[in-house]
Amino acid sequence: KVYLVPAAVPPHKANGPLAPFDRRWEMVQRAINGAPRLDALDLEGRRQGPSYSIETLKACHSLFGPALELYFIIGMDAFVEIQTWKSYRRLFEWAHFVIIPREGRQMPGPIEGFLAGLGLEPQVLDRSSGAIQLAGGKTVRFLDTTRLDIAASRIRSLVRQGKSIRYLVPEAVLEYIETTKLYRDYGISR
Repeated sequence: KVYLVPAAVPPHKANGPLAPFDRRWEMVQRAINGAPRLDALDLEGRRQGPSYSIETLKACHSLFGPALELYFIIGMDAFVEIQTWKSYRRLFEWAHFVIIPREGRQMPGPIEGFLAGLGLEPQVLDRSSGAIQLAGGKTVRFLDTTRLDIAASRIRSLVRQGKSIRYLVPEAVLEYIETTKLYRDYGISR
């Protein structure tokens, strides 16, 4: 099962208006409605302060038990900036990583060098599966997907400009944004 975990207070996006967590939570709920392999967790919405991924990964292990095989799915854009995250090296103790390509974002050089630069120890590269085994047993895997140039910042910008976002978000989310006038009336850009 894939759990979507919206950030309550994203530490890297603290310099601007942010849609209230309850509105973003509602959009996630609408987006996954009817998708049996998707679910959502409001772990970050229940915590005070910035939404640090290290705390969320620990909370997942507490919630699902210590034997949990957790895979943290993030975009390439976030992964190449992971060294700016709180306790980023410890993230690799709590979860395997699955990296999704993003248009316009590439690894800054060979992946083994990037991981070594993070202070991690890449051990084995399995080119057939795209997985890199790290010291400690966790893996980093690059998942080749159909790339869609759909970014939340672009969607918010289109809404502010009064342009259509049909087919960029699920229909239920589109209806919610239109009904609540989210990202229009509040000047919210995030």
